[in-house]
Amino acid sequence: MLPRPMRALDAEEARWFIELDETQPTKEDIEAAMKSIEFFRKIKQKDESIEMRSKKKTISVSEEAYRRLVELKSPNESFSDVIISLIAKPSVLDLIGTLTDEEATYILEHIEKLRKEKSSLGSSFLS
Repeated sequence: MLPRPMRALDAEEARWFIELDETQPTKEDIEAAMKSIEFFRKIKQKDESIEMRSKKKTISVSEEAYRRLVELKSPNESFSDVIISLIAKPSVLDLIGTLTDEEATYILEHIEKLRKEKSSLGSSFLS
């Protein structure tokens, strides 16, 4: 175990830390330090990736488009959120839970009734 908590260190800092330490580090201490360094490097890479995704672009929109976006925007939403929600492709899975079982049964029965009526109209037309 390391004698005291470590922060992310580069290789030079790690050597300096080990040289200043009064106790000679064990192989396990060095491995733990190297794992810590690798862990913090991965965090830094993720932070840089998030930073890249959060970059912004400026676009121009007409007054009417801006007015409509303002109307659609809720106080806790950004304009980007509104635009993304408007251009998102809807999924049938988004409808899950919007109807009760009774409402779904009624709609299905109504659709089946309309199909039968359409089918009978088509067959009578051909006769």
